[in-house]
This record gives sequence, structure tokens and C-alpha cells, in this order.
Amino acid sequence: MGTPRPPRRLRQLQGWQNGSRVADCRPLFDILDDGDGHITIAEFCKGLMQLKGQARTLDIHMLHRENSKVLKECQDIQRQMRLVCRAVMSA
Repeated sequence: MGTPRPPRRLRQLQGWQNGSRVADCRPLFDILDDGDGHITIAEFCKGLMQLKGQARTLDIHMLHRENSKVLKECQDIQRQMRLVCRAVMSA
């Protein structure tokens, strides 16, 4: 009788780890984190499910996260510009 094999999902994760670099850790953390600086078990599991597939999936999720940040910043700028315009128009 041999050693039991780990579940498929764990084997996939181990395969990703074997091909990863230390530089991949911060972007992976940023993808898994919801912005509070901590990764819950739910965030971890959801993130791993999103990252399954080819290695390029990590790049796509990094781009998606960065695009979301840029969109939020643009919306904040737009909100501030509206306030400035209203102030100038009412002065």
C-alpha cells in the first residue's frame, strides 16, 4: 500500500508553487486580498478558484485588479471636479 495522494486541488496548487517565483507572491496577495491587508479563508479559496487554469490567468487577474484601482481613482477625480465646477459656478 502506497502513500495516499493529496486531493487534486492541492496538487494543482503545489504545481503552481513549484513554478512560481518570490516576485509572484505580492501580486498574488493583492489579488486574493479584498483591500484590508488580510486574506481570509474565504478570500483565499475564492482567489484560488479564479486562478485555476493556465499561468497567464495570474496576469489577467493582476490587470483586472489594477484596472479596478484606476477606475476608482478616475471616479474620485471626476467627483472632485464636479465639486470644483459647482463651487466656481456659484461664486
